[in-house]
Amino acid sequence: MWFSPIYSSKPSKHGLIIWWCCDAETSYPLTADIYLGKQAGQLREVEQGARVVKELVSPYRRSGRNVVADNFFSSVDLAQDLLADGLTYVGTLRSKKPHVPEAMKAHQAEET
Repeated sequence: MWFSPIYSSKPSKHGLIIWWCCDAETSYPLTADIYLGKQAGQLREVEQGARVVKELVSPYRRSGRNVVADNFFSSVDLAQDLLADGLTYVGTLRSKKPHVPEAMKAHQAEET
């Protein structure tokens, strides 16, 4: 399964995002969620990517499937939560995110 947000390259004041969970081999859409943006009076959502992934893969818990996503969705906590639900996770991580353990960050070679 892989995740891809569908949105324009240019931000718009009005619009929507459709989050898709698709089969990696056939690209067949399995589940989707429509996001209309932050509504008036709502606070900014924290860990939105992880919430979206967990909601969309919930029908596939304990199936042994692998979930693949880009860095918007990826976090160490998400990978651990999915593993506890019987799913594996592959994704890119932004090394500057605060939740990335030091052991997983790239080390720069020392200059001599």
